Amino acid sequence: MIMHLRWVEACAEDLHEDCYAVSRRMTANASEIRLDPARLAVGASVGGGFFGAGLAPLAWDRGEFGLAFQMLIHPMFDDRNVTQASHETTDPRLWNREANLFGWRCYLGEDADGEGVSPYTAPIRAADLAGLLPAYIAVGA
Repeated sequence: MIMHLRWVEACAEDLHEDCYAVSRRMTANASEIRLDPARLAVGASVGGGFFGAGLAPLAWDRGEFGLAFQMLIHPMFDDRNVTQASHETTDPRLWNREANLFGWRCYLGEDADGEGVSPYTAPIRAADLAGLLPAYIAVGA
């Protein structure tokens, strides 16, 4: 499990690099920690969902290690909040539009909804996700 204790001090790219570095180290030391690198998976939920969703294409693009599967539970994918569902979900008991906007502002600051947001940070911005590993993605409104 990766815990980010200095969330406020770090920028989005630094946090993705942390996740990547831990995963790379795990695969490099697979025999020592009794890990089958062919079965390495990533799981994440809600706010951490962008880490899990961003780690898969980052690992794919760099080619240093592979992931076998990703499980994303109600992940935050889109900092732009332009979908129909992002406008319709207003119930305060659910992860609604206001909570999502707040989450992205906490994560990206003034860059939220900006032009330079990386697809590793906001996965919906990726031009092509063809060939990525299998994923279970739980969503709901």
